[in-house]
Amino acid sequence: MSWLKKYAKQEPLSLPAAPAIAAQTGRAARILGRRHTPLHAATRPIRGSDFHNGAFLRKFTEHTVTESITFLGKPKCCSGVMQVASVCTGSANDCLALDALSAAMKREGLDLGFEICFNCELRAEKRTWINDVHSALHPDKPVPCNFTDINELTTSARLCSVHGKRCRLPSALDGITGGLSCKDYARCSSNKPSGFVYQQASSPGRSADCMHGLLALVDSTHPEWLLLENTDQLAVNASHTPDLDLFMHDLSSRGYEIKVFVLESSDFVLPQARVRCYITAVLRPGRMFSIADYQSYFKHVEELVESQVVRPWSSRNTCPRSR
Repeated sequence: MSWLKKYAKQEPLSLPAAPAIAAQTGRAARILGRRHTPLHAATRPIRGSDFHNGAFLRKFTEHTVTESITFLGKPKCCSGVMQVASVCTGSANDCLALDALSAAMKREGLDLGFEICFNCELRAEKRTWINDVHSALHPDKPVPCNFTDINELTTSARLCSVHGKRCRLPSALDGITGGLSCKDYARCSSNKPSGFVYQQASSPGRSADCMHGLLALVDSTHPEWLLLENTDQLAVNASHTPDLDLFMHDLSSRGYEIKVFVLESSDFVLPQARVRCYITAVLRPGRMFSIADYQSYFKHVEELVESQVVRPWSSRNTCPRSR
């Protein structure tokens, strides 16, 4: 938690328009260099040390928000704090990202932020980690509810591990962030089920369980938007893409416009070669956001994502992709 505590204590950082980046030295920079990861773009001064002292996330989100406003304009939406549920992430990295985005938007003069109203995680050790992340980020606030099973969230069997009782779910959510189990789709899985995973009530790696539990949560709380992550195999492996298509169909039938991105972390400065599928869904018509043309909106978002890649797409055969 030392990195997290350093991050939580930071003041907002300003990004020069065209910084002169000093040469990186030290073991951390050499490790990053061996991974062939760009340490900075022209307007994004990310140093190797930023990954150790907690500055990276703050710098990255401030740059991202500034670029988004420049590219898309300020969002047309209601002001206030969005209530977000975090499900099946296992790490609470989405909590870190939303916290940093809230600070970055405040820096840009936007009266808009995010707050995790509850978490849901099956494994006890991961729930403990998530609770510790919340405590480190906001030591002056109580830790939000952390439920034990996404398939029980909308039933009378749900249990909050923080309070040791059946806590009440909010009647409505603004957003849902989720990891969704990838064990039934991952390349390294040794126990892949036969047939289409999504059509099963339960699967060995609980991918089907997570998807069905998430849809039940959507039916119960009608969130404005969803941001979900899974292995890229869900989007690029012909054996698994029917599952993604069926899942997208069920989200669409509930009133959501959907866009899927397949992105590699190292294309956006992160020092890791990790390819992931990101499912974005926006409610139509929205309660908070005013979007006139969803097709045009997602096209602009795709162009924004493309503009943030720090090396030519032609140098990669796999990423980024969208569908």
